[in-house]
Amino acid sequence: MLFIAGIYAAAIAIATLVLAASLFLIESEKDSSFRRFGFWSTLARCAGICTGTTLGPFLVLAEDPTPTKEGSISSIPGITPFWILVALILWFAGVIFLFRKTPWQALLLFPVNALFGVGIAGAIRFALLRAVLKEKAG
Repeated sequence: MLFIAGIYAAAIAIATLVLAASLFLIESEKDSSFRRFGFWSTLARCAGICTGTTLGPFLVLAEDPTPTKEGSISSIPGITPFWILVALILWFAGVIFLFRKTPWQALLLFPVNALFGVGIAGAIRFALLRAVLKEKAG
């Protein structure tokens, strides 16, 4: 269980740093979120968005009753196609409302964060699948 918690903590930390860094792509230096809200508040907002989109499948949809094949990626708790839609809505709503950005600015931030988000999700799935298969074999 500690292994899984470490994977999710690392994923949230990386996603938070990527989101915080990507804010500089759409903000001027004089009117940045870091100046407007403060350094720690901006990081906390980024961490909140990333926590919601990363931990959501584990916490919200972990008891999905959908029948799945044994040993497939979709048999891991919380990995469902529905969560992709929920995570997108959470991410866009978080950027728009927490950082006071326009939908167009959020759309400009999306490709960078989605690229890292997909990589992080893939790493989590890979690590969890290996842990599940290793646990069943041993």
